[in-house]
Amino acid sequence: MDSAFEAVGKNGKFQKKISLLVILVSPLISMISIAIPFLVQRPDFLCISKNFQNESNFSCKNEEICYNNEIEISKNLKNSLKNWAYDYDLYCDKAYIAPVFGTLYFVGGLIGVIFLYPLADKFGREKIYKFFIIISFFLHLNAFIAFSIINLALVCLLMGFIDYIYMFSCLIITEYLDRDKSGLIMSINNSLFPLIGIFMALLFKFFNNWRIIFFITSLIGLLNIYLSQKYFVESPRWLLSKNRVYEAIEIFHKIAKINETEKSFEKFLKTNSDNLNFENIFLINKDQNLNLIENCNDLKAINLEDKSFAFLDILKFKSQKDKIIDMSLIWSATVFCYYGLIFYMEKLGDSIISLSILIFIGEIITELSSGFFADKFGRVLVLKISFFVGGLGFFLYSISNNDFLKVIFLFITSLGICADYNVIYIYTPEIFPTSIRSTVMGNLYLVSRIGALLIPTINSYFPNSPILFAIIQFIALYICFS
Repeated sequence: MDSAFEAVGKNGKFQKKISLLVILVSPLISMISIAIPFLVQRPDFLCISKNFQNESNFSCKNEEICYNNEIEISKNLKNSLKNWAYDYDLYCDKAYIAPVFGTLYFVGGLIGVIFLYPLADKFGREKIYKFFIIISFFLHLNAFIAFSIINLALVCLLMGFIDYIYMFSCLIITEYLDRDKSGLIMSINNSLFPLIGIFMALLFKFFNNWRIIFFITSLIGLLNIYLSQKYFVESPRWLLSKNRVYEAIEIFHKIAKINETEKSFEKFLKTNSDNLNFENIFLINKDQNLNLIENCNDLKAINLEDKSFAFLDILKFKSQKDKIIDMSLIWSATVFCYYGLIFYMEKLGDSIISLSILIFIGEIITELSSGFFADKFGRVLVLKISFFVGGLGFFLYSISNNDFLKVIFLFITSLGICADYNVIYIYTPEIFPTSIRSTVMGNLYLVSRIGALLIPTINSYFPNSPILFAIIQFIALYICFS
């Protein structure tokens, strides 16, 4: 498999276009989760007392205007975001609607995880990915022309549902791109999320119109459709996992044509077909991580049979079950500690704004650097270091009484945890066979969200326990060594 990719070109036009597609699609799909705080921020108001008509308007807050018959109000466009809350009056009696958008998005995400992840293992990467790229475009277009709150609520729910595509990017990067570059591409992909927050702020600053924002994202969606239709092909690794060897060869021909390496690939086929059984050329080392699988019989059952496996079926294979258990604990620890980090950021009061900016910058730097080092020194080593740094940061925070030092230690913690996040997205899809990769990733994502749901409970019963998060980080570190 690797030699076939070398023959058609490992870093040609095809790989560059696929990388661009992944980088454009993933953050666009999840943009709504970042945009919602901007879209539902309540407007500023100008008030005037009915009893003093000659009095000039004064700025007033939401709690002052609700159910107050003694003042007249108007929305202050100059100091307000022209968003959903502004256009649909999401304050006072309608204030409860604003949080619903975020809830619907995450509910849609959980439904998508449960029902969509097995599809890519059963029907392949190409059809599923192209379909959801088209759906994404129509959702952004629908948001642009939305005519009611119900319409926008449905957009949020469906956007959460197809957030599945972000996890899909892990499969694409693993199966389509050169492994020496996959860590960096995944890191660039992940680092775009904090940049999107900055991008949203700039759009509201210069345009201050939510419909313009969705018009721009609809145009990006059109570009995604073009790139996917022209360059995205079925994964040769997935085809081989279904024993569809000759279809995989046809895909390699398409890649060679895009990369303009047709002569090189024809030479590869001729050279190997003279010396080996034709099908064995592709069945040998068809998954780049065979050396990580202990039980060859399990691997054969998973990779070579033309069938799809439910998650419970996968757990019957010992070689896969042990890895799934370890990765479930690692994913849960990472997500749990990430939201724990946010919880302790909120305790810093006035420092939260400056710290948030600092952490955004640190996240971008950490994700790019951790991907680079993961490619250079290996995934596991970087994962071990990041868990150690995250655990050390929480521990130092727990023993510090100085507010300035607490900020420093939380920043150190964020570097470790952001690196955790980045590297598990790179590493996880690489250690599972192609035919079960999507199903396993979906279930790990679901398990990690359960870890996140525990944070409010921890907050209630253990409000001042950063040492707990330090312990969890060190447990994850121990799992990496086991």
